[in-house]
Amino acid sequence: MKVNPKFFALCLMAFVSISLTFAQTGKEKGKFRDSAERSAKQLEKMTAELALTETQVAQISAINTAYAAQMEAAKEAATDKESQRATFKTLRVEKTAAVKGVLDSEQLAKFEAMKSEGKGKRGEGRKGKRGASGKNAGTPEERAQKQTERLTEQLALSEAQATEVAAINLDYAAKMNALKEASTERGANREAFKTLRTEQQTAIKAVLTADQVTAYEAMKSDRKGKGRKKGNRRG
Repeated sequence: MKVNPKFFALCLMAFVSISLTFAQTGKEKGKFRDSAERSAKQLEKMTAELALTETQVAQISAINTAYAAQMEAAKEAATDKESQRATFKTLRVEKTAAVKGVLDSEQLAKFEAMKSEGKGKRGEGRKGKRGASGKNAGTPEERAQKQTERLTEQLALSEAQATEVAAINLDYAAKMNALKEASTERGANREAFKTLRTEQQTAIKAVLTADQVTAYEAMKSDRKGKGRKKGNRRG
């Protein structure tokens, strides 16, 4: 279903107008105008790339407006930057979850890809030439694609299975990337990473047949064995 351009424009105008009412000073007004404009551009991009319906556009516009208000309230109530940062992070997670609730499964997969691509570009800008190598190289989307291609080839996944596994890999690649960016020191959140990998593997096995699960477990054991041999050689 195509979105009526006039309807979409009205939604964006309403969102920008409502968001700006929360700004009190000239400086804050400028900040909120920038925030509203960014949200409007994001919604416009989502509408084009995810083929949102008019109803979905209205729902996401309302979500953006509601969370813009909550962000401003949190900003005014915060007593220090650390607590403000933590609250903002929580609100962003809640907002993303609310947006996901509006999308269908196909749109959700594309939305995750959009987010991963954006995070990957920001990460490249921060890391510069210090980029990762090996299995951690590239954006979350690229890593998820490589994982899916490897599993599809080695486990002979059907088209339906490959689609499900791709969505799982992309979801967990994004989660791991977010956790990595949030870490303040090397080795931090090691247990959290381990938990995410276990959850990812459990989700993948739920998609596989019994024979494929056996082959998948053998693949994991083989990789662990190679990892231990490398460690021994280094020692």
